[in-house]
Amino acid sequence: MRLHRKVWIWWGRWWAVQLIWLPWEFGIGIWMEPRRPLIDFHLLWFTIAFGNHAALTEEWQMRVHSGRGFLGGSYPEDKKL
Repeated sequence: MRLHRKVWIWWGRWWAVQLIWLPWEFGIGIWMEPRRPLIDFHLLWFTIAFGNHAALTEEWQMRVHSGRGFLGGSYPEDKKL
């Protein structure tokens, strides 16, 4: 799904892939969030995530400079952390 002219996201229940096409901005690294559980792999312009509602980003993460991206929002009531 295209969210913006430079942002694409594909997801399922336990995985998500995000492509942000900004040629001058890219990353390499790993982000882990054990309490969810969630792990993100950053490889150049792609972020590949595996975990509980991998495409959703918590509100506090949307407000920080180095946020993980993806879709901001809350979890379904029966799946809250």
